[in-house]
Amino acid sequence: MLSAEDFLKHNRGTDFGGNTDWFKEVSRKFAFNQKNTLQLAGGNRQTNYIVSFDLRNAHGLDLRSDKKEYGARLNLSHTSANNLYTATVTIAPRSLKANNASYNAFNQSLTLNPTLPVMDAKIQMHSIISIPVFLVLIILLKSFARYWMEQRKVPGLECGV
Repeated sequence: MLSAEDFLKHNRGTDFGGNTDWFKEVSRKFAFNQKNTLQLAGGNRQTNYIVSFDLRNAHGLDLRSDKKEYGARLNLSHTSANNLYTATVTIAPRSLKANNASYNAFNQSLTLNPTLPVMDAKIQMHSIISIPVFLVLIILLKSFARYWMEQRKVPGLECGV
């Protein structure tokens, strides 16, 4: 991946006046994964139970990639007083919402002209046929988040985008 200076030095294309690190524009600084679980268990000689709840939240390196998962589980076991039978019930619902990484955005970030600014002075997006729509949206949202954080200037709060 060439810097804007190297791009111009080696005469690789048109100079649009910007100095953009496109890889930085489509990626996070680090990936993050968090899982929380609550589990309760109890019972007596005849009836036992285990109940658990979990929440998982993950963000990948790609700005588009994330995953939210919620789940619960109930295990219930009961044995008759005379030990003639044992009944067991297991219920485990789960909800998952995921946005997969866009490897094309990474490919584009490595080959896109680094002199092309993300936005011009009037905060308008450049329209480039070779940039996929989701990449343009990611860049626009990231720029808006930076602008919003700069306007708020909340002490002790840094913009992680």
